[in-house]
Amino acid sequence: MGTRSHIIYEEPTGEVLSMYCHYDGYPSHNGRILFDQYNSAEKAKALVEVGYARNMDSQEGVEVDPERPNEMERHRNLNSFMWSVDTVMIEYIYRYAGDDWWMSEIKSVKPEDAYMVSITYHSKFKLLSEVLEEVDAA
Repeated sequence: MGTRSHIIYEEPTGEVLSMYCHYDGYPSHNGRILFDQYNSAEKAKALVEVGYARNMDSQEGVEVDPERPNEMERHRNLNSFMWSVDTVMIEYIYRYAGDDWWMSEIKSVKPEDAYMVSITYHSKFKLLSEVLEEVDAA
């Protein structure tokens, strides 16, 4: 089973381009690769235009599945994108905006009066550099 993530590029106009990555979406892997190797608007946008990735590798680059079509999606804005995200299946969202990478992660709460139900949502975006500092310190 993969640690699924979305990687998005936010245009200066606010339009959002998104791609899906199936494996290794956690910050110490995909987050680190994005931060270290896709650290400009041009590189981030070119990556997202791939549309679908099985995996990202620091040496090999992006592994695409030739049987999957380019599944890059366009969204009017960040809110439109966030409403479309599966809050159960997508563990991490990486966002390139304003010359920085940001990260949102899936969270879950169980209300006291709920029976065997939890509510899942994605956190507010945090600078990826701060997330990676926490990962490196652990």
